[in-house]
Amino acid sequence: MGESDKLQQAIKYSRQKELLWVLSTLVGICINVLAILLGLPMLLWRFLDGRVPARLRLPAFVTILSTLDWLISLPIAFYSGYILEWRYNLSTQRLRHWLLDQLKVHTLSVAFGVPLVTSFYQVVRRWPRRWWLIVSAAMLPFTALLSELFPVLIAPLFNKYEPIKDPDFESELRQLASREGVEISRVMRMDMSRRTKKSNAFFTGLGRSRRIVLADTLLDQFPKDEIEAVVAHELGHQVRRDTWKMVGISSLATTLSMFLLSRIFPVATRLLPSRYRDKELSSPANMPLLGLLLQLITLVGMPLINAYSRRVEYAADEYAVRVTRKPEALVSALQRLQESNLVDPDPPLITKVLLHSHPSIKDRVNRIREIAHQQ
Repeated sequence: MGESDKLQQAIKYSRQKELLWVLSTLVGICINVLAILLGLPMLLWRFLDGRVPARLRLPAFVTILSTLDWLISLPIAFYSGYILEWRYNLSTQRLRHWLLDQLKVHTLSVAFGVPLVTSFYQVVRRWPRRWWLIVSAAMLPFTALLSELFPVLIAPLFNKYEPIKDPDFESELRQLASREGVEISRVMRMDMSRRTKKSNAFFTGLGRSRRIVLADTLLDQFPKDEIEAVVAHELGHQVRRDTWKMVGISSLATTLSMFLLSRIFPVATRLLPSRYRDKELSSPANMPLLGLLLQLITLVGMPLINAYSRRVEYAADEYAVRVTRKPEALVSALQRLQESNLVDPDPPLITKVLLHSHPSIKDRVNRIREIAHQQ
């Protein structure tokens, strides 16, 4: 396949993935709208009354609703995450393994979602005026705890992690991080090839659990100077404390979202016919309405979050160039990632503004070369 053909394939793949994301979002909105108009949550809430112990009524309600939502959304996820990946020769995963992954994700979603939703309604009932502030404040320690637990308890459920097989290269990466004041517990190899031909690298964990994770596809297919450049980019996020900054911004976004939700919810309930609503925010029957309002608030704020994220990525690229002094290694790594992951190197402006948390490959390469020219 020629270079032009690969580019067209990447553009086509990217557009289809973006359209499927839009379709999935619209389906999620429609599910909540239909649930509200048909009064299904209220019927389910009443149905569970007396049929399950009172203390299990809300957990059962959340589990059933989330499972129904998952099942309805599964066909689009199957087409996007399985059919399309095989069609573009990116997947290495068999159907039963893909379905098992989806089941694991759903199970974890329920396992975390049930106590979170239960706690949410307890807070709303106890502090009906200040609930939004208390919920927002509680999300910060929860996010930090999840970041600590993810590499130890959650990630191994999906992938196998082992030390990389080149101790000299591991030492080089450790020294690179140490020189920049970042101590890491391990440099790990992840069996990403069991699912996909794509490549990736990232830092995970906080504090003593922090580690560098390199996909086996990256280690097997990329030269060491390109891998070093990719790691330096990720190291830039650590040195600049981008993870904590994003946690802070996410916390502010959560606080604003909860505040808006507390103000919009009474207006939304007044607009609905009485047979479709329960005026009390503390009623779990209003969960789809809350979900719908949060979806709309998130969609409005997403371009702003993405704009900040793109600035962060530019800064991490600049950091990697300064630390490694190998701008062309980072450029070639990005271009290789673009080819292996089938990324459109120059998507339409509207797509970048609305959907992308990373700058385009073309924009990043141009910026890196500008920085190199200035050095």
